[in-house]
Amino acid sequence: MKKKLIILSVILLTIVLLVGGIIIYPNIKKKIEYNKMKEEIVIINNYLEKNTGNYDEIKNKINENILTEKDLEEAIENYLNDILTNYNNLNNIKNDDKVNNLLISNINKENNNYLSDIKNKLQEIKNNLNNIINSKNSYLKVDNEEIKNRYNELLNIDINYDDVINELEENIDNKNKVINFLINNKDKWKNNDETITFLKRNTFNEYEKLNSNILNYSLIKDTIGPKITASDITIYKGNSVDIKSKIKCIDDVDDKVDCKIDGKYDNKKTGTYNIKITATDK
Repeated sequence: MKKKLIILSVILLTIVLLVGGIIIYPNIKKKIEYNKMKEEIVIINNYLEKNTGNYDEIKNKINENILTEKDLEEAIENYLNDILTNYNNLNNIKNDDKVNNLLISNINKENNNYLSDIKNKLQEIKNNLNNIINSKNSYLKVDNEEIKNRYNELLNIDINYDDVINELEENIDNKNKVINFLINNKDKWKNNDETITFLKRNTFNEYEKLNSNILNYSLIKDTIGPKITASDITIYKGNSVDIKSKIKCIDDVDDKVDCKIDGKYDNKKTGTYNIKITATDK
């Protein structure tokens, strides 16, 4: 009798454990899946915020099969894929070679039109992202409060795209100002092998001031030194002369260049005197 009771107790315990496992296992599995999905979304959100990572790798992460609840997973994938597509379009504009090189070649009204088209595209992306985020709940096609809560908790991420778009729009506006300046002052500069050379220092300064507002703009340097025009000067004994009036210092950018004279001479004593003349870029 005692032996039968022990066997019966073992059977009952086994049944309890099996039933408990059947009840508990799905919840544990869901918890593991849920945590993994949260980790993936953090990585994806870091890409969106900091543009860190490879676009294709991030897209593959979004499309990974993680959740048992396929309706929930599909809704999250579709939402994040739509966000990612628009962010990728933003990056394409940011890295557009034509936009970045617009100020060193083919400066004309066509470039203004191109920049206007780019700005329209930015506004379109902004509208798309607004619509996607505002209609986030429409991606989930099931009417289940528990799944809805998990969906909203998983996608409780701050997607900040305004700063990126505003920065790009401002950059385009500043480039337009530079192009208009160059068009309106086309007689004051020339294009040598896609390098802009200015004929006057004040034009160059205005151009630099406008360009300083452009993202990632590198200051154009005045690389050509001033030219000094001078020849031997004869001064008769006892006479005086303004040596500076006999020397000319000019520069391709600077309007005025000071000629510095080093050396002494004695107009009361005949002889040959060496005078050093220097001119420096501003």
